[in-house]
Amino acid sequence: MKSTTFDLQKTINDDFRDFHPLIHLSQKLRVSPASLLCGTLLLLFVMLMNGILGDFPLYFIGCVYPMYKSIISLRYNLRPQIKFWLIYWMIFMAFIEFKRLFRILLIFLPKNVYNVLMAISLIGLYYPRSRLIGLFHQKVIKPNSKKLEKIEEKIWRYWNEHKSSKIEEKIEKIDKKIGKFLDKIVQD
Repeated sequence: MKSTTFDLQKTINDDFRDFHPLIHLSQKLRVSPASLLCGTLLLLFVMLMNGILGDFPLYFIGCVYPMYKSIISLRYNLRPQIKFWLIYWMIFMAFIEFKRLFRILLIFLPKNVYNVLMAISLIGLYYPRSRLIGLFHQKVIKPNSKKLEKIEEKIWRYWNEHKSSKIEEKIEKIDKKIGKFLDKIVQD
């Protein structure tokens, strides 16, 4: 059992080694990134199941890591990763809209089950070893690829025309603010 736990921790540490806020915070707290991540997710799932803080845990799970990776992908103009995260954000917004539109039907599910299922699905979508985004791309996006390629080219053209040092400056400011925020949390 201990070797399985160690293997799982090693796998999680390897998968999230490029998530610098997690690494930074885990070093400050003197715990492994896997322990910090699993503990945080466990706390968030308990909060979700009990309805503590409403939808905040769901949005935290669905936004923190994807937003960080999206910003890094845009900053370094990593086209395949940008495409991956654009697909993720489309799915995320579809989940949110589904919940908003069918809220009356979701009342009949056991307490907060939809939120927990949605959180598990979102983690499955962005977890580095998962293939769910690829499956979604193959089943939904590829059949509609001609239309989407035109939209993608318009987005890239707009991005390249309007890309400026101001955007990069804002991204750097956000990076610094995140670092300061994490330092404050650890010090408090």
